[in-house]
Amino acid sequence: MIRRLILGAWLMAVSSGASAEIVAWKVPLSRFAIQGTELERLDRLMVPPDSSPFFGAGDELWNLPEDKRLVIDPPLEWAVWNATTSTLVSKSGWSGIWQLNDQLSPLDQPMQCRVAIDVFQVPKDGGEPSDKEERAGSVSLVTRSGLEAKAETRLGANSLHAKVETLADDFADLVDLKLEFACGIPSQAGLDLATELTLRAGQPVWVARYFDGTRGLDFRVSVSFELADGTPSSDVIRIQTGNGWRNVIRGRQDFGIHRVGYDEWLGISHAVKNSITNLKFEDPFQDPANLPREGEFAQLNLPESVKTRFANPVRDLRGQIEKAGVGMDHEELAGYDPLTETILFFAKSAEKLDLLEERFNKGRRLSPRMVIATFDGLGQTRIVSRSQGKATLIRSSDGKEVGKIEIAPTIGEKNDRVVDLCYAVHDRFSVEKSLNLDSSITLRAGNWQEISGANDDESGKRRAKVEVIQLD
Repeated sequence: MIRRLILGAWLMAVSSGASAEIVAWKVPLSRFAIQGTELERLDRLMVPPDSSPFFGAGDELWNLPEDKRLVIDPPLEWAVWNATTSTLVSKSGWSGIWQLNDQLSPLDQPMQCRVAIDVFQVPKDGGEPSDKEERAGSVSLVTRSGLEAKAETRLGANSLHAKVETLADDFADLVDLKLEFACGIPSQAGLDLATELTLRAGQPVWVARYFDGTRGLDFRVSVSFELADGTPSSDVIRIQTGNGWRNVIRGRQDFGIHRVGYDEWLGISHAVKNSITNLKFEDPFQDPANLPREGEFAQLNLPESVKTRFANPVRDLRGQIEKAGVGMDHEELAGYDPLTETILFFAKSAEKLDLLEERFNKGRRLSPRMVIATFDGLGQTRIVSRSQGKATLIRSSDGKEVGKIEIAPTIGEKNDRVVDLCYAVHDRFSVEKSLNLDSSITLRAGNWQEISGANDDESGKRRAKVEVIQLD
């Protein structure tokens, strides 16, 4: 039995959350009707039970009766299998939603990774990359984690070639990406890019640029996850809102601490169900069977400073946290959103959240950091690589290499604003003129440093600058 904590008048302890929601779950029929629609005594519906954007004209709908595979307490108002879209649609209060989500495990499905590469014209003034500029080409390809994929597209005289190798984490969130990309576009220099990146799903990154002062290209790369039928991972769970819906997005895996008031702190972390129900208890004789069942969790009423950060109600987790040996005073909270697999902690001190982070953040990867290296003096070249990786950008003309920039950056262990940069810059301006630089320097992020000087206008002075980007 969860011990209830007494909170101040501004924070009521629990809320019943009796309102009903319509939720669509993209899951295989076999997860709740092993023998399919014909042998499971399902009833064909001619009219949907409610008006919903999850039901379209002519959809094949089957009513799911209460049986041992959908035992929800209290029962769902209704549950319908939409055979046309391969979607289970249900209506229930939040207690039923949480229980059904636990039974279906919708996020525990095989995912594939899609890599999208977009090529844009550099703004005429050489300004920052923008997707509002003219797009010169795009290519995307799908691959399973750990495997290599290739793609080639041609449209008239334009050609794009891509080879990718991805390694995704277990949370379908971060992807280690090895990328080789080449493009041939009339009126532009031929460019070949090879780099190593760590990308977060849904966060595009501008990974390279070549600009000669008049024209040039920017490269943008993004990764996303999808089911075998192409359904984006963001569409696996959808909650109806009026005539539309909102997507339920899985929480980020790294632990983040945020100040939400003068003396209020919020810790947010990804935490799958097993890490919640199998907390390590200080009492070795504590029987896990005595923990609350999924349907017995009360809904937590969050303070206003926190509520806007969560689209879904959260379950009260304070009792389990205390049983795991982490004491909580009367103003502290712990909650869990099973749909996004996100755990939250609310406390009056950052030190308390540091303690909770030690318990819940073990073995998780830190938010990835990468290095942007920019060289100027003759136009501008920019290239991105993860720390201790390697990146190369080769420029060609008439099929012959005329320029090359290669970097191998290492972010400082104690100061991430200091970067050790091994680099090579090779440019051939004409048969008689060329520039070759190979060196290793230490740069402070955001500051330009001159790396070479010349007396002629064609080769000019060369500067280098590094920046460290950390994905959200």
